[in-house]
Amino acid sequence: MLLFWNFPIASERAPSGPMHGDLDKEFGRITPAPNSVPVNRGSPYKAGTARVQTEYGTRASFTKLRAHYESELERNGWRFRTNP
Repeated sequence: MLLFWNFPIASERAPSGPMHGDLDKEFGRITPAPNSVPVNRGSPYKAGTARVQTEYGTRASFTKLRAHYESELERNGWRFRTNP
């Protein structure tokens, strides 16, 4: 399972460092799924975009994972959205 947030910044020349810090804080508020183990963490950013991601290993079903993260996002004032 891979959990990540990608945050596009309005201008390609906009400094993403401050936004990256905010994004990292928001990401840190999301409690990982029970019995999941972090395998890899990445946090790259450049002008115009910032990304925070952690890859977890788990045996939980997709249904349970989705329910967990939908609940976590809602608890933190966010909502889960998929591309159409």
